Amino acid sequence: MRAFYVLGLDPSRDDLQAIEDAELDGFDTTRLARGTPIEGLPPNARFFVSNESRTHALGNGFGWKIMSEEALAIISASAPQHDLQIFPLPVLNAVTNRPVPGYYLINCLRLVPALGYEAGNRIIYAHQIVVKDASIPHGVHLFRLAEAPSHWIASEHLWRQLSPLDGFDATVLQTVP
Repeated sequence: MRAFYVLGLDPSRDDLQAIEDAELDGFDTTRLARGTPIEGLPPNARFFVSNESRTHALGNGFGWKIMSEEALAIISASAPQHDLQIFPLPVLNAVTNRPVPGYYLINCLRLVPALGYEAGNRIIYAHQIVVKDASIPHGVHLFRLAEAPSHWIASEHLWRQLSPLDGFDATVLQTVP
């Protein structure tokens, strides 16, 4: 049976850059949490990062996936182009106000209904997410769990490529047939 992981940020790495402040110019942040396509960011949107070391997975309070060029290259090689929206992020250093290039906002559009257990019309999972292997198309390496779209799910293949990069963390999921 295949293995899958919930992608997240490494909580032990407080030495890495993170978004400290943002000027969103009215942008609805919830659309990116649901995997809804967006037209792009407002032209006046700006993001301010801490003065720590660069990271491959930029921490932020929105729950967005913001990645370096290297992480983006790995993701792009593992997911079809129509499954992703990619936007260069206008990032400034919060201390110097200088541009910090090389970060991209990624919106995963593929939603897969793969939650392993349901109770009536209520989705149930308490301490661990369980996914149904048969519900996940073969060859799919990145998707959002349709029942909980804030969860980005990566295949073992993809996680092995991302895991050496600073800033990423993942939790293995239980998989049932």
